[in-house]
Amino acid sequence: MQKSTYETGTIKFQTGEHFKWSPDTQTVTYDAERISQPSGKQAFLHELGHALLDHQSADLAVRRKAMEREATAVGILLAESLGVNVA
Repeated sequence: MQKSTYETGTIKFQTGEHFKWSPDTQTVTYDAERISQPSGKQAFLHELGHALLDHQSADLAVRRKAMEREATAVGILLAESLGVNVA
């Protein structure tokens, strides 16, 4: 699979094997093969939630569970706002 990178504002998007947010590089990585599936859309929006909330690595040790809930909530709001079916 060829790797693609896109940038919008301060958030970058790139293809990869897993869905993840990297605060160090301000990059959301997504699995291009799964992004069209409901679970892939949900995972992408979750990671985008981390990006929009500007979650940092240093926060992870102390606030990981809260940050995961926050990112999930933002992902759900994004799905509803954009009309994306993640069910």
